[in-house]
Amino acid sequence: ALRFTDLDEEGRFLVSCALGFGSTFMTWSTTFNNHELAAGFLAIGFFFVLRARFDGRAIDLLWAGLFLSLAGVCDIPTGVFYPIFFIYALASKELRSKWLFYILPLALTALPTALANYSIHRSIMPVQIYREYFQYPGSPWNGSPDLSGMQTNAAAFTFRYALLTLVGPMGFLIYNPMLLVAIWYSVRNVPAKFRFHAESICVLAGSALLVSYYWATTSNFSGWSYSIRWFVPILPLFFFFLFPYLLGSTADRKSTRLNSS
Repeated sequence: ALRFTDLDEEGRFLVSCALGFGSTFMTWSTTFNNHELAAGFLAIGFFFVLRARFDGRAIDLLWAGLFLSLAGVCDIPTGVFYPIFFIYALASKELRSKWLFYILPLALTALPTALANYSIHRSIMPVQIYREYFQYPGSPWNGSPDLSGMQTNAAAFTFRYALLTLVGPMGFLIYNPMLLVAIWYSVRNVPAKFRFHAESICVLAGSALLVSYYWATTSNFSGWSYSIRWFVPILPLFFFFLFPYLLGSTADRKSTRLNSS
């Protein structure tokens, strides 16, 4: 995806290293969890969104729809990015006429998922949102108020909880310090004068909705783990926006080499 920026090969490699070694993306990839899988699908979908934008090919929009919908299928809250990028496509003069290609992959992703849910409990709604499926003999959730996604928190608790998930003992920003730089550049990129301002808006909006859902409906830190696994899918999207920082850094290094030579 960084090939669509002005970042050279060295800079693209450094961003990849920052994602792998400066975040929990790699550490969570050593575990079997759907959030890491969703992160990969989002990253691939985002790449095809960019390729569709710059090449204008309908097939790229189809691949974008496939991978973004796969992200939502394997990690339901992550599905918020699918409609956001659909609006992105409709708002683009180059992609507007090709919108049908974006939704075609739903027949391979959302439809089988809905049929699977219906076969289990005669409803297309996700089984994960039904409390009774967690109430079985010996379940740690019997009588527990901490079952995620089953209730809405009070405003005061939500505010304190949000702060703790970001900068508490397992705070996401503390475990992913480069994310602070990435968020700063993604926000700075929002004005229309910047090349990727529309993509910045999509990533910021989707991420805000994703984390707000968890802040409003959960009360734990995604288990006894290092940092918050629920937020892992947004890491590759934000780290894309490190490229302006690396553009300045690589330019400084090249200038130093020239001066020293």
